[in-house]
Amino acid sequence: MELEKNIFKLYLVNDFQSSWLQKNRVLVWLKILKTDQVKTNYIELKNKIAMNQKHDSIEETINLDVNRSLHMHSDKINPNQLQSLLRVFAYYNADISYCQGMNYIAGFLYLNILDEAETYKAFETVMNSYFSLLLTDNFEYLKVVFYQIERLLSIFLPELEQHLKQQNVYSNYYATGWLITIFSCVFQYTKNSFLLCTIWDFFLCEGWKGFFKCLLWVLKFIQPKLMKMDFDELLHCMSELIKSDIFICDFQSMIQKGIFANAEQLKKEINTFKVTNSLLKNLENEYNCYILNVKKKLQIQ
Repeated sequence: MELEKNIFKLYLVNDFQSSWLQKNRVLVWLKILKTDQVKTNYIELKNKIAMNQKHDSIEETINLDVNRSLHMHSDKINPNQLQSLLRVFAYYNADISYCQGMNYIAGFLYLNILDEAETYKAFETVMNSYFSLLLTDNFEYLKVVFYQIERLLSIFLPELEQHLKQQNVYSNYYATGWLITIFSCVFQYTKNSFLLCTIWDFFLCEGWKGFFKCLLWVLKFIQPKLMKMDFDELLHCMSELIKSDIFICDFQSMIQKGIFANAEQLKKEINTFKVTNSLLKNLENEYNCYILNVKKKLQIQ
């Protein structure tokens, strides 16, 4: 089983758009997530919550977020389905519970899987495997991730990093929504995103290092434009990025519009960013040392 999973991973981060991948992408995602080994009985939990439904702040937040998201996809997913997915996860995974942005991840997974119970297994696995550290402890780990982004920019895109720094634009100004949703908030604005599916291929195969590789590719792609912008223009561009053609177009539209010359080479280009787990760990240690030194200096003063 582990060998099969590794073969799927290798294929997913290298194949660009074969007909086999288009037909079997979701199957590969589920194999990688090992949803067949998830024992959670979603329907049973859903019914229990329906019988003992509490109107608390979590319930209100979920309802509010669901009602303002994914309107373009109302033909495939209704608010009750999305609310149920989020409600069950929040009440049976109390450490993470619910935070804004999870509605887009759950919605994106459902729109690809198209089965509520199977979607829940995938969603639960994604959240517990990749977000347990990020979304707990008052989001303290987000500070580490922001530092990692700044340092990755300095390593791989130094000119852009310097320009952003000169304009006082830092990753916590623009990257929070991208991180919390793995760009799945893009689905507010499109029916099918070639780039979004590619990002999720990398994320599910490689975890956060895969996400960072994709993030670096996106920033490199728009770097020529960013280099000409000032503070206000940069923030506006970053906030509107998920509405831009590189995110809202499917593969054929990418080719027809000439958005980038070698769509077939996208995964190859993403793989040129040699982000490794050891590098990310070193950057985390670097951040922790920095914080420790700051605290020591404050104590001395």
